Amino acid sequence: MSTYASDIDNALQVVARQAENGLNLKDLEESTTFEALDALSKTGMANFIVTRFASGRYRFRWIARPHIMPAGEQRLKEIRGE
Repeated sequence: MSTYASDIDNALQVVARQAENGLNLKDLEESTTFEALDALSKTGMANFIVTRFASGRYRFRWIARPHIMPAGEQRLKEIRGE
């Protein structure tokens, strides 16, 4: 499966919501794909690690603060048209 920029943008929006409102793994799993989260984690726009278990469930862990890096904040503004 290919991961597109729009998938990463969606994952960024979901992760930003998680950073603000607290982590909800069910919402995270239902709102985006593992592949998009994995790709986002490698961009440097957010500080987290995501792992997928054989069962298909995710483990999501923040690794540092700020959770959303300046590049991620800038991309969120672009997505929102600010």
